[in-house]
Amino acid sequence: MIRGPLGKGGHARVYVATDRRGREYAVKVRRRGQDALDRRFLREFESMRLLRLPGVVQVHEAGIEEDYLWFSMDIVRGQPFLRVLLAEPDPQARIRMMVERGRELFLILGRLHDAGFVHRDVKPSNVLISDEGRVCVLDFGIGRYFSTSDTLSQSGEILGTVPYMAPEQLAGLPIDARIDIFAAATMLWECLCGKRPKPLTTIGWIPRICLERLEPLAVRYREVPLALSSLVEDMLAVDPVDRPEANEAVRRFEAILDGTSPPVWPTPPFADPGDWWTPLEAALGRQDQPSVWILEGPHGSGKRRIAEQLHRTGLMSGIWPIHLHCRVDAVGAPILQFLERITRSLDDASLARVIGAEGEMLRRMWPNLALAVGEGSEPPSTSEVAAAVTKVVRRFADHHPTLLVVHGL
Repeated sequence: MIRGPLGKGGHARVYVATDRRGREYAVKVRRRGQDALDRRFLREFESMRLLRLPGVVQVHEAGIEEDYLWFSMDIVRGQPFLRVLLAEPDPQARIRMMVERGRELFLILGRLHDAGFVHRDVKPSNVLISDEGRVCVLDFGIGRYFSTSDTLSQSGEILGTVPYMAPEQLAGLPIDARIDIFAAATMLWECLCGKRPKPLTTIGWIPRICLERLEPLAVRYREVPLALSSLVEDMLAVDPVDRPEANEAVRRFEAILDGTSPPVWPTPPFADPGDWWTPLEAALGRQDQPSVWILEGPHGSGKRRIAEQLHRTGLMSGIWPIHLHCRVDAVGAPILQFLERITRSLDDASLARVIGAEGEMLRRMWPNLALAVGEGSEPPSTSEVAAAVTKVVRRFADHHPTLLVVHGL
């Protein structure tokens, strides 16, 4: 039985309801949209309602009634995460609260990720601090079906709240649990700096998120510990591979609380390198004439920062940037990293097309590579491996425009 309103968002309303035993629940309701998307929601809901994790608000039932889609969940009495922290006037107290509550939030996200789930819509309204002071995560895996005006949708695949979406998510690239890391870190940044000004249109968020790096917290506020600023900066990395996993973030929060974190200075802002940047930037869009650029310079000369800016520019051009790293203890490490990255990111059909007949050759070189092909017997020669990798890289570039950045050559 519906007892009364509890809250409302852009497209959905929340009501207090009781069952026949008198137990209270929150019921979230919105008008139906695309039929396929509504039915997909119901299918995904079945796996989510069986999940029991501390800090994740339990969902119970879902359904479609006439023109409405609804689901029920436990009631959490509390306030949005961001509102609670911004209400603390003392900077030192707010920083302490941010670290303590941030640790709780990432502990919850770590549990979700360890269970094989991704939230996909972490934002201030989906993270509450209860009246008892506990962090609670709402709408996991569900919120994207109950969208607000700040949501993008492309054939039902790119879904989320734009101001908190990761760059790879906005670019339509493969995603994983690290999009939750980026979204939560954005929220933490706003806990100290306040909400970012809204652009004139929702689309205006895309260049901001893809091209611009948020100012490090320690640069803006001298009270912020360098270790905390560094952690948030790492979680906001444009390359998802550079972001710490949720459990690693928890350990770093605990080290900050214990005072055992080493200080790490903030990354300096990108400085325009001069006239040669223009042809380098223009080369990103020349798929018909791919080019190779070598950036030389001593440690600290800005090579990594330039590579990051190329990554950001590439995202805006529909390019998939992949960073690879040479290692003195592993021959062919960048090649193996590339192959491992595409085997994790592509669906089976796309991977089969990209790997082609070279799959067996690659398995002979790297037996642990996750390819559905035989390993063969004799180890291949260096020239055979080079030829096979060349063909795979070309087919991958045909599949999706690509920027390969090899560090430490």
